[in-house]
Amino acid sequence: MNHLTSPLRAHARATGDADLVNLWAGQTHELVRTEPAATLTRRLAADAAAALDAAKRRVGRRAASARRVDSDAAGDPAAT
Repeated sequence: MNHLTSPLRAHARATGDADLVNLWAGQTHELVRTEPAATLTRRLAADAAAALDAAKRRVGRRAASARRVDSDAAGDPAAT
């Protein structure tokens, strides 16, 4: 893809065409904000930690549900 769009991007740089220069930014490049790298890194780390916590909660619920099903299937009286 880089090779295919290289002439477009070169032309865009030469003519100052921001629409073509932003070809790699996708459709929402207008949402980009300027911020220091340290701020970005902290935000990304916090987002990743929140996503991992949410995934752990989902996996924990599934595991607990599977244990209940297994116990019920085995006729475990403690499962009720």
